[in-house]
Amino acid sequence: MEINVNFTKKQTIALDKLNDNITTEVLFGGSAGGGKSYFGCMWLIINCITYPGTRWLMGRSKLKALKQTTLNTFFEICFNLKLNENHYTYNQQSGEIVFYNGSTIILKDLFLYPSDPNFDSLGSLEITGGFIDEVNQITEKAKNIVASRIRYKLNEYNLIPKLFMSCNPAKNWVYDQFYKKSKEQKLEDYKSFIPALVTDNPNISPHYITQLNKLDDISKKRLLYGEWEYDDDNSLMNYDSIIDIFKDYNHISISNKFYISCDVARKGKDKAVILVWSDMSIIELHEMNISLINEIVSLINRLKNKYNINNRSIVIDGDGVGGGGERSG
Repeated sequence: MEINVNFTKKQTIALDKLNDNITTEVLFGGSAGGGKSYFGCMWLIINCITYPGTRWLMGRSKLKALKQTTLNTFFEICFNLKLNENHYTYNQQSGEIVFYNGSTIILKDLFLYPSDPNFDSLGSLEITGGFIDEVNQITEKAKNIVASRIRYKLNEYNLIPKLFMSCNPAKNWVYDQFYKKSKEQKLEDYKSFIPALVTDNPNISPHYITQLNKLDDISKKRLLYGEWEYDDDNSLMNYDSIIDIFKDYNHISISNKFYISCDVARKGKDKAVILVWSDMSIIELHEMNISLINEIVSLINRLKNKYNINNRSIVIDGDGVGGGGERSG
């Protein structure tokens, strides 16, 4: 059976990555209406027909949402391709779609449930490849577990593991592991990030774009313009800086980086203490018995210039600062 499909330019790029011998993880991420879910379902159908007896995963955070959205897209595509009960059957109870040639698509709930923190429910799963829709709604661990289960009949068809994922812009692990690394040209060779825009889809209704234009500013940036930096404009601290706080410093080189911490006491009975840190070691300590605000600021500035420390690497305990404006001497 032969299927002829006219893919968009971005979808063609995704297909090329899914057909090469290097890429194992492809993220198609960006605005709503970019044809991401359509492409994921179409890719599964093509694979099922091309490779008889193979087994594929269609996953999302919650099975209910999967059936109400992605699965309906799948059925719509099948209808347009004139695929019917002679070509596949859908067992709602088992959550499986079985094709005439023995290929199967398994519907999977990938939510992190407290009762199954290690995703043991996926432990015995063996698949040939997978499509995770709205992958930003699941944990990175869930994605990794699915990827680890891709091994079924790969050698038989001379395939390598392939995981296709779609999402709208989100400030979580997909941002950190795909968008940001791609932007900085640090994305691993086995990964690919393909930005999607609604304007990339020639089949989208103009009314859909009109509706997206009516959204609030942040939602419009995400879902219409496909912007990943959608909420940093008015932020006190940008997202990348917040993420840096939680990085595992056992795996990050921070040589030649210094930090300042200051516990302000001013004219109280406690001392003002200013510390300069390198990693978790104190390399310089200053104590001030009675201190004025401008004296503390002056000392911090001297240390800042001495060690080339930027402002976001300085933390000050403001409790006890009180009013400023005193003058020394």
